[in-house]
Amino acid sequence: MYITQTETLGSMLRERIPQQKEICSKIDTWILEEYGIPHFSAMRTSFFGLRSGETTLVLCRQIPSATVENLACRVISEILCLPVIYPSFVEDQFYCNNKEKKSYLHVLWADRGKKETLFFHGERIVEGRLDDWNGVPLSNIQTVARIPGVTVPDFHYFLRRKVFGENDRITEVSEFNRLCVRCARKKPNEVFVYEEGKVHKRSIEEIDISKSHFRPPADWYYPLFHSWFLDGSMVMLENYEDEGEGKGAQVLFENAVRKTKGETGFAPLVLKTSSHDRLLSLPRKVIESPRALQEVTKRFSGKVTGNFTFIFESVADAILDWVP
Repeated sequence: MYITQTETLGSMLRERIPQQKEICSKIDTWILEEYGIPHFSAMRTSFFGLRSGETTLVLCRQIPSATVENLACRVISEILCLPVIYPSFVEDQFYCNNKEKKSYLHVLWADRGKKETLFFHGERIVEGRLDDWNGVPLSNIQTVARIPGVTVPDFHYFLRRKVFGENDRITEVSEFNRLCVRCARKKPNEVFVYEEGKVHKRSIEEIDISKSHFRPPADWYYPLFHSWFLDGSMVMLENYEDEGEGKGAQVLFENAVRKTKGETGFAPLVLKTSSHDRLLSLPRKVIESPRALQEVTKRFSGKVTGNFTFIFESVADAILDWVP
């Protein structure tokens, strides 16, 4: 399911990029038959601004923050000489039993004590109990007054700008999912809409999809999502191997991989990262010192061979260990 060696990624890209037209043709034929969406590959290329012949790394998170994981992806992109984009999905619903989503509302700071000793501490950035927000889209959750920004995504993007500046490639995928529904002849029977403070499941016949903000169900768009990563133009950075609440996402991932490979003959290109909890932390010293990522990147220049998960975790550790 995963690519675990950097050398393997290189060989697979050398195999697939020359076949991009043929692979895209297979993707488009399958999606036209399965969903009734014409010219899907061209839609994806246009929406994400992909360049011909270029491979882009992709980290998909509901809210791309300034976590160790996001910062490590930037360093990895520099040492692999590949651009990276961060698709967001802020219209997804919050559930406190999902550790990734929980970390958006109860953030984990990686900080330094008086003797520069690393320690972690949490901070809740919303009012009330976390489970009070269950089912609410992340984009509609407001922060407490002391926190920068009006909403939870505002706060995390505020932190990102401190590190990445304005030259940052975040693309909200909710509109792309809606575009797919609008173009499809075989639409989902039901979609999710946010009305009067709650998310409701509605028949697609009940809403005006040309105007409404809505979200198709995951089992409808997930195969479409994984088809992004077949032709060598996009490589997913991910690790679904987790316990507890992560198993649902892992099952969806494995089913989508089998589906796309069965329909096209190609499996998605997925580089295996890490699922360690420390990746969800916000390294305060690094966020406050933009030069930090440059210094970490220099440490790993040219050291990109071997097990990718080990490289990723080594970069993450270097980010956490960095001091001015």
